[in-house]
Amino acid sequence: MKPVEKETEVVLKFPEVDYLNPPVLTLDEVAFKYPNTDRTIFSGVNLGANAESRICIVGENGAGKTTLLKIIMQLMSATSGVIHHHRGLKFGYFSQHFVDQLEMNVSCVELLQRDFPGKTVEEYRRQLGSFGVGGEMALQIVASLSGGQKSRVAFAKMCMGE
Repeated sequence: MKPVEKETEVVLKFPEVDYLNPPVLTLDEVAFKYPNTDRTIFSGVNLGANAESRICIVGENGAGKTTLLKIIMQLMSATSGVIHHHRGLKFGYFSQHFVDQLEMNVSCVELLQRDFPGKTVEEYRRQLGSFGVGGEMALQIVASLSGGQKSRVAFAKMCMGE
């Protein structure tokens, strides 16, 4: 049997971001209902966020947490209400379901090359290395990595998009 490899501790360092003048994000009376149903998932959502805001969205399964996030990121449209994004606002989204974010049949370096072409292999490896995916691991197929290693690749990919 192959001995268990002990993973080294990794400190995640996210890139610095430009300060955005308030308001960064506002939601006013946002609601969502799937088409052709009578069930309203949520309604009356009001939110104001600035650069210092820290927001936690909690609720039962099926309560609409992910739907709300997708609406905020403009991946879905609200049924009603008004949403305003600062023109400089960018979103990074980390999903607990890696298959949604990562191609499993390419190497970690190839994954970044496909999504962010035009950089040197060293730049891709440096990005991965800054999230604890260094050395030979950066050349491994994503599917062969542990869950924690895949998480780091997902963070490296998200941050490469600035």
